[in-house]
Amino acid sequence: MKRYSFIFLTLIIILTFAESCSTNSRLYRTNDKNQTNAGKLSDSNFAILKQYLTYTTKLQLEDTIIIRYDYNNETCWNILDQREVDYIMGFVKRHQERVQQVLASRQSVSVLEFREPGNSLNKIKKWNKSIIVV
Repeated sequence: MKRYSFIFLTLIIILTFAESCSTNSRLYRTNDKNQTNAGKLSDSNFAILKQYLTYTTKLQLEDTIIIRYDYNNETCWNILDQREVDYIMGFVKRHQERVQQVLASRQSVSVLEFREPGNSLNKIKKWNKSIIVV
């Protein structure tokens, strides 16, 4: 009986690794608000996007663009909002430092952060002046 249990457990582990390492595995559901997409745009779509982002942000954009968008009424940081101002500002400062490290280490990358307009934002998003409101 122990031998069958060992074989069964080994089979489960192998199938788990095979499934998680396959290219078809998905981490995010379709139409999920928190969906993450990565891919390559066509040259014409990239030119249109780059023109719009350059106009909106007034920044010189690179070839690779990383965009993060935060929503109004997000509850992710509600517990952090209960902490003191210095503690929250530490999170904001460390986040800005991480973005600067990415920009310094990867010369062809632009990092843009946007958020939805509104007043129901967590302090960590509301107080970060580098986030563009659109």
